[in-house]
Amino acid sequence: MDYSRGGEGSEELIDVTRTVSRMLLEIGDQGMKKNRGSIWTMTAALAITGLVAAGCSGGDAGTDSTAEAAPTETSEATTAAGESCVVDPNAKLSFINAGGTESDAIQLGYIDPFTASTGIAVTLDPPNDLGRLQAEVESGQVTVDLFSTESTTAEQAIAEGLFEPLDTTQADFAPSIPGAVGPYTYGFQYYSTIMSWRDETVGGGQGPANWAEFFDTEKFPGRRGLADYAAFTLPIALLADGVAPDQLYPLDIDRGFKFLEDNKDEVAIWWEAGAQPPELLASGELDYSMVWSGRIVTVPEDQGLRYSFNQGLLDLAVIGIPKGAPNYCEALAFLAVVSQPENQAKAATILPYTGGASGIDEFLPADNLEWFPTSEANLAVQVLQDPKWWFDNGTEVQKRWEEFKLTR
Repeated sequence: MDYSRGGEGSEELIDVTRTVSRMLLEIGDQGMKKNRGSIWTMTAALAITGLVAAGCSGGDAGTDSTAEAAPTETSEATTAAGESCVVDPNAKLSFINAGGTESDAIQLGYIDPFTASTGIAVTLDPPNDLGRLQAEVESGQVTVDLFSTESTTAEQAIAEGLFEPLDTTQADFAPSIPGAVGPYTYGFQYYSTIMSWRDETVGGGQGPANWAEFFDTEKFPGRRGLADYAAFTLPIALLADGVAPDQLYPLDIDRGFKFLEDNKDEVAIWWEAGAQPPELLASGELDYSMVWSGRIVTVPEDQGLRYSFNQGLLDLAVIGIPKGAPNYCEALAFLAVVSQPENQAKAATILPYTGGASGIDEFLPADNLEWFPTSEANLAVQVLQDPKWWFDNGTEVQKRWEEFKLTR
């Protein structure tokens, strides 16, 4: 199939990827609003002070960085190969992003330290609709330097030639986990789809150890909730049906839908909004549910909700440099700042989603390491989604999903 802009199926794919982009905002909007009274939470509160609270509609006004301590001369970053990328402290970067709470996290974790060290101002300009990027590049007069999106939309942007290649030798990138640094993008925000349950339902004992047990109604009787989104629920159905995590992709579409068809009567609620699972679990309307990690990890312990990252689905949001961006070297320098684990830890005080830096554990609060998708322990037990597969097959799966919904 031709998924280039205007090709057969492209509009359907754009609709699918825009939906996932909106879901990414939904996943993270609550951020760190709820807490467990830890020192980490006090740090987050101090960090948030002075920031403008943003909604999740994606319609935020542009935000300028305000950090001071700008250098007065142009700096030059020299690579091992002897080549150099000149960074102009008088440059100004424009960054199209998702908006909402993500803007607050980017401002605190990345823009503030970048501007403090380089003197370069960065303006956030949500929302990150792919059409904006397409229009910029096609005009031949690009004004944007950075663009963030979820991984499947990034695959479409790459296929359409909308991003510059990342020459990571031209800036001081920190070591990263596998898959974080791509030829065209950097994975700055990982998020997880995991399982959660009511402690009361399991009598204070162990909850499901994997998705097969999640669907074992004899061992774990009760009401279940699944996301009404194929991109999350179809892979989990296959894991529940016994597919090994390292063999998950390419997805066996027929097998996944057969499992869902056979088990649909065990699903009490197909939820659509990320806020629903914690609320439905807390109220007792559900006993077990899929949930987006950022919605559950900060729920106070006295609410009696538990969760596990085992066999969680790990996905990421990425940042790329638009083709023809006016400030490539400065944008690359910004991504290098984003790659630093200490900066990712700062951003995670706003949203409990860590980036692609390796060795980030030492910068995260030891008493809450279990919150974060890319902590060493959580990373080891999760399955990374395959955005290229979804780019190639998303339209077909969505059609099947709509047909499946009619039978529920």
